[in-house]
Amino acid sequence: VLNDEECEALTSLCNGKVGVRIMSDILPVSRGGILCPLPTILITHAIEKPRFGNAKPTRYNSIATCHRTYSYMKAVALGARCVDAQWLKDCQASGSLLCCDSYSIWSDLESYNALFASGAKIEGVTIRGSFPFNTISPLDGAVFGFIDTKTKDAKLPGFKSLTSVQISSLIKCWGGSVSNDSFTLMHALIARDCATLNQIICNLKASFQDNRDVSAESWSIESCNDEELEALINKDGTMNHSYSDDYRIPIIRAKWLENSICMNSLQNLKEYCIGVLCFEFDMGPNVDERQTLLC
Repeated sequence: VLNDEECEALTSLCNGKVGVRIMSDILPVSRGGILCPLPTILITHAIEKPRFGNAKPTRYNSIATCHRTYSYMKAVALGARCVDAQWLKDCQASGSLLCCDSYSIWSDLESYNALFASGAKIEGVTIRGSFPFNTISPLDGAVFGFIDTKTKDAKLPGFKSLTSVQISSLIKCWGGSVSNDSFTLMHALIARDCATLNQIICNLKASFQDNRDVSAESWSIESCNDEELEALINKDGTMNHSYSDDYRIPIIRAKWLENSICMNSLQNLKEYCIGVLCFEFDMGPNVDERQTLLC
């Protein structure tokens, strides 16, 4: 949220001759089949963190981060610039639209903390920015479903999960699509981060209750298979939308989508997979070997 001084600076830019336009949200705009952001800059507030060790951030030892919000993730997914609000005040003071490179946000605070804790080298270049506009988006061609368990965030103090609308929006911004029709058309199902296995099962039971083609005995949730999860991500870092097993659909926590967007690469599905939704219309010879998760 911008303060009064920053809002005044933004207004002065729009009233000037620099061609600035204010929008309350970043929208995906298709250009030649590639989704681009409109507007192209997200204004936020930088949180300076040390680049090396635990020393106090200085001019030569600092990284600009920000809080991970839905607006930030949407901007990153579409490739918009994320800029510190100080840029607005400096533009106002100079009377011109300054280059925003030195005001750019390097990453979100959660990603920074994860990299720092793992001992990874904190580089000076940004990991924010997503895929270039002229390349295929990571989720291009992939179809996702959503299991809305209506989990209350109040059960986990300080935790606020994305809504189903926000999750769907992020999937679409990164080139994927969302389906509410047939489970067998989906490459993966997204579940809320704090949803339990029992809650997911109850939700699926309700979904299949009026479906004559799906009986209680024809579906189950099984443990994930490392090979099938690895097959869902191509070597170039995009989702393998050509791979599909109509009878096995991985159930993935929404945190996978968040971290993939913010870290600018599809994360290992194994860390986020709750289980695999399996349909057993064709039981096959190896049905006894399947490991079904307990409800």
